[in-house]
Amino acid sequence: MEILAGVRVIVHVGAASRFEVSQLIRGARDAGATEIAVLTPYYLPATPDEVYDFFREVASEAAGLDVYVYMFEARTGIPVDADLLVRLAELPGVVGVKVSGESLDLISSFRERLPEGFRIYTGADGDFARAGRAGADGVISGVASAFAVPFVAMRDALLADDTGRIATLQTDIDEVVEAVDGSPRACAPSTASPGARSGASACPSPSRTPRCSRVSNAPSLVFTETAASDDGRRTTKELQCCPHTSYPAGERSLRVRC
Repeated sequence: MEILAGVRVIVHVGAASRFEVSQLIRGARDAGATEIAVLTPYYLPATPDEVYDFFREVASEAAGLDVYVYMFEARTGIPVDADLLVRLAELPGVVGVKVSGESLDLISSFRERLPEGFRIYTGADGDFARAGRAGADGVISGVASAFAVPFVAMRDALLADDTGRIATLQTDIDEVVEAVDGSPRACAPSTASPGARSGASACPSPSRTPRCSRVSNAPSLVFTETAASDDGRRTTKELQCCPHTSYPAGERSLRVRC
């Protein structure tokens, strides 16, 4: 928090056990955090009333901190419908929600029922430009931490209401979101082979290379994919992706259409 002084930070304190959540809340508070996000219970089933009781206890323990409910049914197996979210929004200290893995239509239905000022963030990186029209207050983007340029440019285009640039940048954002896809299909574990670490990830791993063959004197991006064949041999495929130079002030974005 000392390094990020002056930068808004929401500390995620979700965990598999209620005990660990308490420890993380304490650690966040001691570090100077003022906002925390808490994932719903996961792995074991929980009824709506149990989810409510969980957040009631968390909000009480986190008194003085702004609390965001983090709902991600596709990963947790725990649904949070509008009725439950309205109840959670009434808890002291609960100021917003992050919704991951859901459509903008659901965001809109939440907005209609939640109190004014209750913040809604989506985790859908590709919906950055569309989220506001659906009633979201913003996007918490994981992909932007790896490929910040198109997202920063999109923010500027949205503020300027530059519809043409918004459309162009949407293509760029769609490309980087696809490139960083973390689905199990894209990240299948490789089979063990002599000298290989068991369960090693086969996810595409981006790395910089000195030059791009299609853009003179420009860096390029290489995605290295490692997979195992039926006979146990490992094969590696490299996909070289060149940047483009359409951004102002000489900024470069990574054009990842390979």
